[in-house]
Amino acid sequence: MYSDVILPAATWYEKFDIETTPMHHYLQAQSACIKPLYESRTDFDIFKDLTRRLQNEAEKLVADGQWNGKWDDTEKKQTIDFTTLYDKFSAGGKLETDVQAAKFILEKSPMMYPNPDEYRQNKKAFAPEMQKLIEGKLFAGDVSGYLDGLIIWPPNWNSCISSAARAGLNSKAISLPITWSIGYPNWLNPA
Repeated sequence: MYSDVILPAATWYEKFDIETTPMHHYLQAQSACIKPLYESRTDFDIFKDLTRRLQNEAEKLVADGQWNGKWDDTEKKQTIDFTTLYDKFSAGGKLETDVQAAKFILEKSPMMYPNPDEYRQNKKAFAPEMQKLIEGKLFAGDVSGYLDGLIIWPPNWNSCISSAARAGLNSKAISLPITWSIGYPNWLNPA
């Protein structure tokens, strides 16, 4: 395999992220066990920097009269304006961290809000911390507090071992489509 560019992507152990898999319908949220090593950076940080650099370069080319800053994607029938690429990616500069980006995505996702009737029927499947979060924040109308709680749950995330045990509790939650994971390759946990 050959590559023209290699980006220093952080491993699963080194980043906060939300992911999905075709194996189930849940989102998986993960938190860093350690800070990114050496030059590695989170996916969001890399893409944020790439969009910033592309936008800056496009603005220079437009100012020099060398390009109009737009690319017509005929396949998707859309025009991409590179002079606003970073602004759009970062929601006008409001999304500076992985956690802010995750909260933004979760806030806009209708699947993050459990059906109240289904929740009440399956309440015992939820960890007590999740019950408190759903009832005390979401059902009380504090959506932002609910999402903040999801992002920082479980509260003692520094201990990855205890987090794995908590993730097992939360993964049984039928109507809440988010589980917590720690970073480990599948081969470390043979079935």
